[in-house]
Amino acid sequence: MTRGATLRSVVLPVVSTTLVTTALAVFLVLALAGSGFGDLPGGFGGVFAGVGVSVMSAIAAARSRRRAAERLPGNLTATQREQVVATARGGPLPADPVVRAEARRLAEQWADARPGSGRVGQVVFLALALVCVVAGALTSPWWWALGGSLAGIVALGARRTARRRAHRERLRETALPPVPAEGVQRLLDVDVVDPDARSGRGLLDLRIRPPWGGGASLSATAVRVDGELVASEWGRNRYLVPPGSTTVSVWIDYLSDYGRATTTVDVPPDGQVVLHYSPPSLTFLDGRIGPSPQRSAGARGLLVGGLAFAVAALLLVVLLP
Repeated sequence: MTRGATLRSVVLPVVSTTLVTTALAVFLVLALAGSGFGDLPGGFGGVFAGVGVSVMSAIAAARSRRRAAERLPGNLTATQREQVVATARGGPLPADPVVRAEARRLAEQWADARPGSGRVGQVVFLALALVCVVAGALTSPWWWALGGSLAGIVALGARRTARRRAHRERLRETALPPVPAEGVQRLLDVDVVDPDARSGRGLLDLRIRPPWGGGASLSATAVRVDGELVASEWGRNRYLVPPGSTTVSVWIDYLSDYGRATTTVDVPPDGQVVLHYSPPSLTFLDGRIGPSPQRSAGARGLLVGGLAFAVAALLLVVLLP
């Protein structure tokens, strides 16, 4: 990764996220203090926690960016790989037609996997902003500052989404290269496969369920088909693969790899095989993969543990004087 790419993908996200998190923590502490529910020294823990989350998120984003570059076709240079990822994320359109075509493919891949990305977060932030407005009218005006900050984050997120959508439309003016006639190839929704280009290959339909409880935006999927690392995303992934016995490995790429699951299937010529992968609820467990939808490993234990903790806390509140 070059110095410029490190600045864009690591340094700037850490600085900007830290500033935003710190501002939100300060507003929250002031609002609590003005409402009589807290004091200023209690906010330092929240600030430090926000800085820690900012650093972890930036590292995870940089790792995901690097992995996306590694999964691009092998004929690209290191500089071209960085340009492809930067262009797909909304950067300026380069003159290199190869970079433009691969950037469009990568942007389409992300769009296929995350059609509603960010909507849930926007709804949650808007709801919290509304609660802050009501709290500001009843108690401290610092709640209004916190609510305005949350609404501003939603507005910036919506603007960024709109800009990326417009950028993707400009990328679509670049024609995609034809689907290769051999090897393993991930298909996009916009790909048109010529029967002659299929060359008897079968279709592997791999469906990767997002993590239980969210977190898909901070982690990435990783897939190997017969030992070859191929492009993948959350949701549906379609691959043209040579017929016969095919080994598929899937895992989650976050700060470290976890949730690995491997299976071998027989892909018929010109046929189709469907596989479902479910990541574990806890990072030290393995994932699950099979021909039918899989349950998340550890989800039941996590739910039982959470309920037990809630019951114990309720009993302590009731029994202690």
